[in-house]
Amino acid sequence: AVTGEWTLTLERDGATPVTGPLGSWTDQDRLFSGSGTYTVTVPVERSLLDGRRVLLDLGDVREVAAVTVNGTALEPLLWAPFVIDVTASLVAGDNRLEVRVANTLSNERNKPLPSGLLGPVTLRFRRRVTTDLTRV
Repeated sequence: AVTGEWTLTLERDGATPVTGPLGSWTDQDRLFSGSGTYTVTVPVERSLLDGRRVLLDLGDVREVAAVTVNGTALEPLLWAPFVIDVTASLVAGDNRLEVRVANTLSNERNKPLPSGLLGPVTLRFRRRVTTDLTRV
């Protein structure tokens, strides 16, 4: 699990970054519709990377997400499951993870819904296995 403090910056004039656990940005601005970026630094041990494929699972996202790992932008995630392969972008040591989320106009229209990156966010390390299959 990617736990700890995340920094959330809403994309609007005068927005001040807020640091805390993951959650809906309606806790910060109840009627905000638009985009916000969640950032965190994730340490990864070399032994976890060697010979493994790594998937980033964002959990619950409201509504769409774009992921950047160590400055490399990945394909946008438009629907569940919000999972993406981050193997080529991770390095041993500290990794900067940015998740930009956009919601609908519902909040702006005074019908607040949970918005943003709700999580839980996890890195899933998978061993690569090669096998020969023979027809019997």
